[in-house]
Amino acid sequence: MRTNITRRVAGALTTSAIGVVSAVAVASPASAAYEHKFEIGTRSSAATLAGSYESMMGIPENPPPPIAVEGTINLRNRNTCGIVQVSGDGPADELVWRTIVSTCRRGTTFNERVSLMRGGFAPSLRLCAGRAVAAAELAAERNRCIGETQLVLR
Repeated sequence: MRTNITRRVAGALTTSAIGVVSAVAVASPASAAYEHKFEIGTRSSAATLAGSYESMMGIPENPPPPIAVEGTINLRNRNTCGIVQVSGDGPADELVWRTIVSTCRRGTTFNERVSLMRGGFAPSLRLCAGRAVAAAELAAERNRCIGETQLVLR
């Protein structure tokens, strides 16, 4: 009788300890949140973009792109697609926009590493939307995007 009670108590303690460990594992995210935050779009926009970014450090022999960006695109309608573009240097000091993510699904998340521009300037991000990805890219070509934000490193 005594051993049966001891086993039950030990089993309950083990179960509660496992619950605490799994709760801690679930509470701590796989990647830490970055220190700088951004938001593009308003409540009435066809799409919104929210995320964060951080300056990265690397070794001189193999330097990674120096800015890590992560975010989530939220589309308002089923018939809307969105793209996120990052600015970069083009030929002859021209500003070019490169699409880093395109989606037609709500709540799409992304992680991307982007490079600094000439002179050590941080790039900009912009969000464009349309009925299809091609329409969103056409809106980007015509500079009819929802919004743009400049990444600022300190």
